[in-house]
Amino acid sequence: MKRNALPNFFIVGAAKCGTTSFAEYLAQHPQVYMSPVKEPHYFTSDIEPSAIREDVELDQYFSVQPLAKRHALLVQRPEQYCQLFAAANGARAIGEASPSYLYSTHAPRRIAEEIGDARILVFLRNPIERAYSHFQMDLIFDVAGAEDFLEAVQMDRQAPTKVWGAAHLYVELGLYATQLKRYLECFPADRLKVCIHDDYRQDVRGTLLEILSFLGVEQTLASIAVDVKHGEAWRRPIFSGMNRLSQTGMYRVLQRAVPQGLRTKTKTLLSRKPRGMRRHEFEALVPLFRDDVRELSSLLRRDLSHWLVPPPSLPTS
Repeated sequence: MKRNALPNFFIVGAAKCGTTSFAEYLAQHPQVYMSPVKEPHYFTSDIEPSAIREDVELDQYFSVQPLAKRHALLVQRPEQYCQLFAAANGARAIGEASPSYLYSTHAPRRIAEEIGDARILVFLRNPIERAYSHFQMDLIFDVAGAEDFLEAVQMDRQAPTKVWGAAHLYVELGLYATQLKRYLECFPADRLKVCIHDDYRQDVRGTLLEILSFLGVEQTLASIAVDVKHGEAWRRPIFSGMNRLSQTGMYRVLQRAVPQGLRTKTKTLLSRKPRGMRRHEFEALVPLFRDDVRELSSLLRRDLSHWLVPPPSLPTS
């Protein structure tokens, strides 16, 4: 691939840790260009292709300019990957945000080989909270293995194949220490920035300013709608299959015909907020993450042991 057609920074994960919001924030900065496909997954060779739900054929997608925004596509051809950044127009920071890159055993080496001076952004969240958020997303899209969180986790841990998309990886995606070490083996430490959910939940503006400094662009938030959150679907359809229906052409025709206000009211009536995690569910997962949290704390030189303590707000039943 041509060097001037490649990104110079990557948001590599973890999944359900805020990568969508920060990709959207950065895309609003005048000196930053983000891929129109938020998650192209190009450098993840170890991936189950069917896991990326695509509602458009790739050649068709790349034939229409300018490229439309998409959340995820599996882009594997170098010439198509380059097209994602052809409109960067000299942006100082050029990036994409594929959360599979953190878990992938192939992606760090491939990125380093193609773009050795890339900057890597890693977003991490309490792994137990991350797992539950992931499970809730799977319930919303009717792909969870079970309605019960602990049962779904147990079933997933027994999955024979542990590549991205072949299993949910509720636990595995939250074992951050090993994943982070793969990047430290491929990139100098000053090329990695780890952002902890505890920090950006309290001060998203401060985190953004740190990221802009890390990327070498002007530290201004004037053009960024920081108060807008992205990427969180917090309502579950009442009827099974509604999300599959929403991917059909007929649904999109009906959607265009119905006024926005009525659409919003209808979705609210036909959906419900998912149940929050219970204390016993949190406590059941603590042993699965204890060693990794300790190793990550040592790696980052930061005490993260509070991740293993149930928040007081969790209900008991």
